Amino acid sequence: MGKVEERKQEALWHFIEARLEEVLEKTGLPLEALPALEAGYLAALEDFAPSLFKALKGEV
Repeated sequence: MGKVEERKQEALWHFIEARLEEVLEKTGLPLEALPALEAGYLAALEDFAPSLFKALKGEV
């Protein structure tokens, strides 16, 4: 994976983390719930948006 792809992957993951943190804040869930939210989000991406999931894993 080249530098540009790495930067895109990192930017995408930061975007996702920010959205998940918003979910925690709005729902009042504790920070400890973040790993479970991440896992669920990634599982959903793998099922419903495989190309985006592959991008996050660096397989594009």
